[in-house]
Amino acid sequence: ALAGEVLEQAQKQFPKESFVREAAARRAWQRNDLPAVLTIVDDAEVSLGALSPGLRRWQIAALMALGRTVECRRALETLEAESTSSRDAGDATHRAVIRALRARLDADAAPWIDVQDVYLQALAVAPREPMIQYLLGEGCLRAGELERAEQAFRAATTMDPNWIAAGLAEADALLRLGRSGDALAVAQSIAPRASERDLSASLILVRSILACAHDGILVGGDARRRDDVVEYLQTLNGHLPGNAEIASLLVEAFLAAGRRDDAATFVRTVIAEQSEDAPLLVALTRTSRRLGLGLEAELIAVLGPAALEANADGAVEASALAERGGDRAAALAVLDRARAAATSDAARERLDIERCQVLLRGDDPGASAALASLITTWPNSLTAVSVALREERLWDDADLAARALDRLRSLLGPNAIQVRLGEATRVLRYEADDDARLAEAIVSINGVLEEAPESLAALTLSAEASLTGRHAQPDLAADALRRAVELYPNQVALYPRLIALLQERGDFATADRYLQRLGQVAGTDESVRALELSMLETQGDFEMAHRRAGELAKPDSITDQLVLARLAQRAGRMNDARNLYDRLLATPPVGDAVYAEAAHFHAVNGRVDEGWRLLRAAPFEGREDLRTLMYGLFQQRYGDIAEAERWLRRAVEIGPDEPAGAEALARLLADRQAFDESRQVVLTALRRHPDHVGLRATLALTSLGDGGDPAAALSELRALGADNECLLGSLELFERIERRDGRAIPKPADLDAANQLVAECPRFLPGWRLAMSLHVDGGLLADALQLAERAMTRFPNQPDPAQWAADLQIRLGRIPDAYSSAQEWRRRSMHDPISADVMCAGLLMEMGRMDEAMRTLAPYEARIVAASDRQPAPALLLVQALAHAGRVEDAVRLLMPRLKTDAGWRAQWISAAGTVPAPAARRMLDVVEPLTTDDAVRVLLAGAWNGIGQREGDASVLDRAWRIVDAVKTSDESLRAAAEFCRATICESRRNDADAARRYRAVLDLNPSHAGAMNNLAIVLVRAGTACEEALTLCDGALRLMPDQPDMLDTRAQVLQCLGRYDEARASLERAIAQRPQDVAMRLNLVETMLDQGAFEAAESAMRSAEAMVAADWRPAARDHRDRLEVLRQRLLRARASVDR
Repeated sequence: ALAGEVLEQAQKQFPKESFVREAAARRAWQRNDLPAVLTIVDDAEVSLGALSPGLRRWQIAALMALGRTVECRRALETLEAESTSSRDAGDATHRAVIRALRARLDADAAPWIDVQDVYLQALAVAPREPMIQYLLGEGCLRAGELERAEQAFRAATTMDPNWIAAGLAEADALLRLGRSGDALAVAQSIAPRASERDLSASLILVRSILACAHDGILVGGDARRRDDVVEYLQTLNGHLPGNAEIASLLVEAFLAAGRRDDAATFVRTVIAEQSEDAPLLVALTRTSRRLGLGLEAELIAVLGPAALEANADGAVEASALAERGGDRAAALAVLDRARAAATSDAARERLDIERCQVLLRGDDPGASAALASLITTWPNSLTAVSVALREERLWDDADLAARALDRLRSLLGPNAIQVRLGEATRVLRYEADDDARLAEAIVSINGVLEEAPESLAALTLSAEASLTGRHAQPDLAADALRRAVELYPNQVALYPRLIALLQERGDFATADRYLQRLGQVAGTDESVRALELSMLETQGDFEMAHRRAGELAKPDSITDQLVLARLAQRAGRMNDARNLYDRLLATPPVGDAVYAEAAHFHAVNGRVDEGWRLLRAAPFEGREDLRTLMYGLFQQRYGDIAEAERWLRRAVEIGPDEPAGAEALARLLADRQAFDESRQVVLTALRRHPDHVGLRATLALTSLGDGGDPAAALSELRALGADNECLLGSLELFERIERRDGRAIPKPADLDAANQLVAECPRFLPGWRLAMSLHVDGGLLADALQLAERAMTRFPNQPDPAQWAADLQIRLGRIPDAYSSAQEWRRRSMHDPISADVMCAGLLMEMGRMDEAMRTLAPYEARIVAASDRQPAPALLLVQALAHAGRVEDAVRLLMPRLKTDAGWRAQWISAAGTVPAPAARRMLDVVEPLTTDDAVRVLLAGAWNGIGQREGDASVLDRAWRIVDAVKTSDESLRAAAEFCRATICESRRNDADAARRYRAVLDLNPSHAGAMNNLAIVLVRAGTACEEALTLCDGALRLMPDQPDMLDTRAQVLQCLGRYDEARASLERAIAQRPQDVAMRLNLVETMLDQGAFEAAESAMRSAEAMVAADWRPAARDHRDRLEVLRQRLLRARASVDR
């Protein structure tokens, strides 16, 4: 207001001075009041008789901005003619501005590269001239150089902060770049200074507010502000009905305010009242599609075929509607009709571009030809060439990509951002193996980022370059993508790339934050749905994955509902999964996939018969080979192996051209050690499918399992994984490991290489498995556990690392920790938790929590029994749990069919009897004894009765054991040795050491390599206290046969104590405890040895460890351990007192 008063006074005081009129014109120009600029100029020309160069420049600028080209050109010619004689004729800045204005006026007829050169030369002369910066920005915008355009507009605004048009252009460029928050800040600074007659400032503010709402950026007073925006736009629409921009913004504002019904009502009102206004209806159609309002069909129906043919944008919308409906042919037909009717090159180009994109989205074979045609037909169109270069398909054709880049370079010049990034992309695609060329590309990308640090294209390409080549830098890639996401939070496609990279680096906490943001930004965007759910699973967040799937899944989409059911299982929501499957099964037509997945669900949850019934109900119409394959795979996993083999053989017979059946059959045969036949099946299939990866891998693995030529097998696997450096590294490490008798003997260098492998390939799970197993083979259980625990963190959705950790913790005697890891394994295996639950049950039994163990196994009872022929361990655990629960008869009922027919199972049953309370054990042995006709099993049975007799001190039971083993009469020397060994152990139980020693020597006569006889004879000799040297010789011989066997190390320690060699005895016990850390008896032996050594402090520490284990031990043997512990404690107290005296 003050500036206006000063100008008014100056005009009165200096009516004939042009500088006053120039100031007034400049002020109107800054406020973007272009009609006022022209009024001031016209008044000045009347009052002054002629225009000054400054006034003429404002006149030209206003005419140019208003699109009055003829008048603008005439005015510019006048200025050019007058400039030679004006007082500003020698002003370099003035001449630079004139050249820039001329370049802008001729820009449509000149290549952008030439126009840009004029602007840059003008800026070199007049670097602080905002008009030239603005013109440069405008040109960059037209050339698609958005980052440079925004920079130029920002420079113009900085030079002249009051210039509304420059601020508007900057805000618009920021919106185009997706930087809605920055755009809003600029728009808010402009709006208060704009002319009331100028709607552009208000509309850019509205657009910025709505863009922030779409991007999830909170604005102060957000809800109220959105309502204000709706009210303002309704008022504007009332004053300016038919304005397409205002109508579209009003629809968007309704939706941003959560008023979807109002948006639909408004659109339908426009349809009813303005049905002849094609541009308005097309604009609303585009808005409806972009925002998911769903009214495109109604709008296009009103437009009609004639209007669509005459309007390229309308044809594009009609085509999009047909494409979304799945009718790509109709989509192309709409575009072709409009193309035939088009009267302008702009419309034809627009339609050609859209047609090409329809073909690309449909993965049409003709898409590549369409891209080539686009470049050929419109060689001078920046839009067409830029669109082509953004398409992934173009880069599949190196020649076509080169042609497109050549065209872009000729249009924009070699220094344009698009050109430099395009050249860098070409290097990444075709010359990434050339370190020098890759380095040049990275330098070029970094140069772009120095000029335009907020360039989305440069940031994403920088991330790609950081992951390319032999010296990938994932940290730099993640930093580039993180910056891109922070700058462009609404760019949904950025999130999956960043999250996947963070997960690969093991940064799951940061990945989780971006996953949450992705869920907010993506909404129901189907383009990233599968990726988002997959990454949530990778994150191990099954509950969140299930919740998001529920938000995204369409009720009428069978595929979506099956995904939802699978995720419900992973989240442990079995009731939800069952309800989904029940609903799908009750809704015809029921497809094969529904039957198959429902069958798997029921089988996993112990309802194998129901699963089999459902699978048999699947029609598999016309695919008998698929039916038999599915039957075979189901039986292999849940049912009978013989039945599985029968179905898989049938599948191979019916469908010889289907490699999946041959692969499945070959793996089944290899699992049961039928390697020759497995190889034959694979080789037959490979004659038809020589390049099938699965078949070739199966052949190689079968050769390894059969002890065939490992070099040839590894060579085959190496060929299959030629492009997988992590796989190659694992194979090379595996190949170099020394092996003795089938056991890996890793050297320290091998373990270092294993650690290096997981450091270089942190997301390659087989590499972690190999490293962990090598540390186990090297006897480094604690280090192996550390690797397993690190893998658990690296792979939060993978069950295997949790299983490794639990197994190792069991071996280390850390039972409570093992139970926690097993629970984590279960959490990661909720879709099929049986294996984890079996381990949990075993650990619960180990901790004396028998009822919980039984409850854990109960749901799988039928499934465990059905698989007991090929997986006996879970069934034996079930037997033990039932026995501890007092339900031996249930165990007998469940397993009797197996006991009657399978001698191997009778042996397993007898072994299990040794782990249950004596009454239950007696019943188990009573049941199996009449069925035992095999001498080898009779020996085991006698040993089991001996164990019960020894535990209970029952001589009659020992007599029963003797009668059973004494009945074994055989000429088989190994069996005779086993029977004699059993008799010797019974003699020990009867405390007849002399007879026991004689019989152990008889065993060694029959089998000099019988390690058990050597060990037990050494114990008998030590007890006698007369032949400790011989006992030591026997122990050393046993350990040569069975290195690091804990019981034998314990025996050797007792022998060394007998000889008074306490230091060696202690070392031997420590080795034994390292192998079996949960053995309380060995720990008490260690305490005793330390007391013999006089190592009282160490003995006290070892005693505390033993006390903690005894306190947690529920088994009957714990009583004996407590008694012995008390004896050792008293001995320690006496020893300390003696030392003190």
